[in-house]
Amino acid sequence: MTQPEIKDLTMRRAVIKSQLTHFNTYLNKYQENPDPVKLQVKLDRLKEYFAGFNDIQTRLEQLQGKEVQAERFNIEDTYLDLLTTAEKTMTRNRHEEITSGTQDLTASPATIISNTGGVRLPKVNLPTFDGAMENWLAFKDQFKSMIDNQVTLSNVQKLQYLRSAVIGDAAKVIESLDTIDQNYTHAWEVLNTTYSNKRLIVMRHSQLLLRPPPVEENSATSLRQFINHIRQHTRSLNSLKISTESSRDVLLILQYLPKLSKKTCMEFEKTLTSDDLPTIDILLDFLNE
Repeated sequence: MTQPEIKDLTMRRAVIKSQLTHFNTYLNKYQENPDPVKLQVKLDRLKEYFAGFNDIQTRLEQLQGKEVQAERFNIEDTYLDLLTTAEKTMTRNRHEEITSGTQDLTASPATIISNTGGVRLPKVNLPTFDGAMENWLAFKDQFKSMIDNQVTLSNVQKLQYLRSAVIGDAAKVIESLDTIDQNYTHAWEVLNTTYSNKRLIVMRHSQLLLRPPPVEENSATSLRQFINHIRQHTRSLNSLKISTESSRDVLLILQYLPKLSKKTCMEFEKTLTSDDLPTIDILLDFLNE
């Protein structure tokens, strides 16, 4: 059974390698006939093919030993390089869309129809934000880079883009604002007041850090997801410049708060400011009062 299985796994791995080669060829010739939609479709398909690589390679390593581990590193490095190149290309495409779009707006504003009046702005692939605290800072940085910093866009146009980018609970925060020039700045102030809360962002990342996805037995894919989940939220906390001691206290508090009554937790929440992280001593002093 071992040899037929090795042959089957090797062939499946070869298919993945051929897809990497094909995608690399496509990327090298992309500028000859750029098509952002086709690039996205091909990238999504490549990700689907690669999703099974870890399981295939892990099984081959179990059957053939460590001598085949080098193949894992080579294929993973190739995949990550291609992924990085594709993402950079798509980011460049988005900025080009913004640039060409703003030029069109400046050159012939009468041809651009506002969202409120049934008229369309140039289409831009914007990031979206649904109100999840852990995603706010990344969304804010991307939107500011793609839209807010574009001096050729008016505030009304920026507000229209902002409305299209916020969804779900976040959209409700600014839905009552009319689409007029001065409300763009007001919309950002409202969103910032609601979501730029360092303490809540840290607490949310810490909560998610304590809730990694389960690791299925003999599944390299789920193990990788587990690792990526932890790294993602650890990096986010590091980017917020949270000390080791503060991180420890937050993680401990998240373990202890569920043991308290809902009323007690709400009263404790009222004692905290938006940016100050709670410590164990603060929690214990509050409970001791």
